[in-house]
Amino acid sequence: MIEIQKLSTIALGVALLPFGYADKTYKLNRSCDTDKGLKLTRVVFSTKKTALTLTYTNLGASPVDICTPPPGHREAFFILDPTTNRKFGLTDVEKIAIKPAQSTIQSKRSLTFTLTFEALPMATKRFHLIEGEVEPEGGVTSWRFMNVRF
Repeated sequence: MIEIQKLSTIALGVALLPFGYADKTYKLNRSCDTDKGLKLTRVVFSTKKTALTLTYTNLGASPVDICTPPPGHREAFFILDPTTNRKFGLTDVEKIAIKPAQSTIQSKRSLTFTLTFEALPMATKRFHLIEGEVEPEGGVTSWRFMNVRF
């Protein structure tokens, strides 16, 4: 009897979900416009957030330190909808150091991390991923992915 109730609840729950509720996932292999060692590998849209998975590979011979500014910082990542010029702010960072801390990547090694943003419209087909409103200090080049399409 309990198993039947669970199945009925699950079936009813699925039937009541609004159209388009499920996450949309896109697998990509898009190189960063400003650093060929960085790739955007996955985009997940949901009604509550947009999550981007990126992989940084140290292509050089020496270790490299990388990090990202925290959400709300003027150097933090944001997504720009090029059609409306609307910005979607960074809300969470996973598996990469948050400035001023650093993640050290040894030569020929990679680090995969996730950046989470405010929810983009589920129908989004193109966006820009930009690191910061201003260039970072210390001669560091910001990461930019312009015209990401699925």
